[in-house]
Amino acid sequence: MRITILTFLVAFSLQVMGQEKSLSEKIGKATLEQVKSSMGIYEDEELLSFVMTVGKKLEAQMGDKKKYDFKYYLVDTEDPNAFATAGGYVFVTRGLLAIIDTEDELAGVLGHEFSHVLLSHSEKKLARKIVPTLLELPGNIVGALFSETVGALLNAPIELTSNTVGSAFDRGQENQADKAGLALAAKAGFDPEALSSALTKLEFYVTTLSGKKSSFSLFDDHPLTDKRLKSLSEELSVMPDFEGTDESILPDLDGLVVGQNPRNGVVTSDNNFLHPDMNFAMQLPTEWRTKNTPESLTAVDQKTGAALVLGFDGKHETPKAAYKDYVKELKGKKGLMLTVDKKKDVNGFEAVELFVESGKDKIVITWIKFGEMEGVLQLMGTASKEAQMDSVLASINSFNTITDSERGQVVTTRLRYEAAPDMTVSEYAVQKDLTDHLVLLEVINSTTKDERVKGEFIKFVEEEPYKP
Repeated sequence: MRITILTFLVAFSLQVMGQEKSLSEKIGKATLEQVKSSMGIYEDEELLSFVMTVGKKLEAQMGDKKKYDFKYYLVDTEDPNAFATAGGYVFVTRGLLAIIDTEDELAGVLGHEFSHVLLSHSEKKLARKIVPTLLELPGNIVGALFSETVGALLNAPIELTSNTVGSAFDRGQENQADKAGLALAAKAGFDPEALSSALTKLEFYVTTLSGKKSSFSLFDDHPLTDKRLKSLSEELSVMPDFEGTDESILPDLDGLVVGQNPRNGVVTSDNNFLHPDMNFAMQLPTEWRTKNTPESLTAVDQKTGAALVLGFDGKHETPKAAYKDYVKELKGKKGLMLTVDKKKDVNGFEAVELFVESGKDKIVITWIKFGEMEGVLQLMGTASKEAQMDSVLASINSFNTITDSERGQVVTTRLRYEAAPDMTVSEYAVQKDLTDHLVLLEVINSTTKDERVKGEFIKFVEEEPYKP
């Protein structure tokens, strides 16, 4: 979570449906803003230049079908994906780059994504899921929130930027993009069969992390099924053989950040949230699921739906000012009861706390003035059961300045590679003292822990102290 003023996505109107260029640009710009706030942009000019080089080779073969001057972005998330949208916006996550190995695989994925754009799939499915799904919090509370503050926090998706333009594609569109993407990659001199390889690696990623087979993409836009693989195989069987480049991308990936990026803070294995740049720490409920984005940190109890969201309110300079404006917005809202409001001290920091009831749901909002930062930190928790509300309050009250010991726990994990040894992934992890990263080694090498390493190289990780 970085200090940024929270914003909503651009709202779309049916009146612009017939204006393709305007609509396409609106979709692209809105997706870019959503990506910036919910995942962040990964700053690496050399790596971006490499991705663009592969993309430009594909663009050169589009001919009259090319609609846009494509714009490329690296996305700062460990989740593997790539997507392109109307307006020519192309996004590749560092998580995807970490699990693929060749230019052919990258070209296969990009060719598929470009095809969605060339076939106008984003515009055709605009009406489905163009904005992120709200967390299920009481409607009256949601309606009362400021768009710059808590309202935007509730839109911080717990499943990444789920339900965006990418997830609107149906199976027919996916098949169309597969077919067109294969042809485009082959025309550009890449091995089209590498798309199947890349998709299989993505499936392995989710299967390994979840323990069950499922659609691998957190955007739900590329469900990998036996039927789909068969369709790809049939399409490839009628295409000429291609050698492709078979060019390893590992030299370009050396030093890539994998896992959590400390610039947004990190959540430790016991759910302690540490933010060295903003200089604070707080203990989240240990069993709750978390999602950390550039603009907010969310923790959710999946059994009960209780949630805690931490964000930044840049509109107000003091907790009291934030509280007054918020209460003013709540006046006249039916079904709400303000039960407690009070000034408080959170480990020496000025704060104001507000409790609200909406039916069975209890909500607490706490504003904290921390250090010299402009604006205030804002925490909002909701629960229907007392035990979960106690957990929310305990987390809020744990907010404090980060200690030297906690700061020392924050490391940057970078991707490295070397000649593949003749041993299993587990044996390699022991040799490299990387047993704590065994699952990560499996997914970045697409090899189970009991299998011998495939290919010429093995990817591994190195930790280094985080430097702001």
